[in-house]
Amino acid sequence: MQSHVPFVFIPVTIVGFLLLGAFRAEAQNTQRLSVSKAEQLVAGWVQAHKPHDGSAWHSRPRLKELTPPDLWDRAGAQVFKQAGDTSSIEEVDAYLIKGKKVYPLGTGFGGSGLESLAVCDLDRDSRLELVYTYSWGSGIHRTHLGVVRLDTPAPLQIDTELVIMNTSLTLERQNDQTVNVYFYPSPVGGKAAPMDQTLRNLLLGRLVLAKKGGQDTLAIQYNPSLTQEQRSRVQFVKRQR
Repeated sequence: MQSHVPFVFIPVTIVGFLLLGAFRAEAQNTQRLSVSKAEQLVAGWVQAHKPHDGSAWHSRPRLKELTPPDLWDRAGAQVFKQAGDTSSIEEVDAYLIKGKKVYPLGTGFGGSGLESLAVCDLDRDSRLELVYTYSWGSGIHRTHLGVVRLDTPAPLQIDTELVIMNTSLTLERQNDQTVNVYFYPSPVGGKAAPMDQTLRNLLLGRLVLAKKGGQDTLAIQYNPSLTQEQRSRVQFVKRQR
């Protein structure tokens, strides 16, 4: 008898970012940014998007680079994160930069911000995606899963409408179509989530990107070895905007 592995489908909203230049520049034709240049670009993004908030930490950012080698080699893009604790910062703590254009990835207020990321092609369409996790939450820890399409005429960020509560997650890429999701800890994030230690390093499942209702939808295909009790400890709730 054939067994079927259940899916948890996570509705997503696709948000288009306006391009002032060509997003699909080849990596070999793009000069890699230094950290200091990335800080200048992020400061410019803040000025353009938050002109009345001169006190925002990232109007004078101090960044560190977290770019996976294949993100630069295959897509000519880089990722930078605030160099230091962002748990008291209510603003964006990490950015994708491609073609000298800046795209925010997530926040870290009350949490660790960007925690893990991987380059992949989950839907096998020969176009790359960047999948990532970030956590935040003052009092209630929560983790978001996100996807950015790296190779589209207009770059699209796919951001989940649902979040996983009281848990940190980390991603492990095996190949372009297989990105596994594990419970805490993360190789990138700063501090541990206040979670049940029986879930530590446990495989939750793998990511799937598919169409649902005409929209790209991020799903987690559960690890079939998880018990019902372990699954019940993962809470999905609608994110408040």
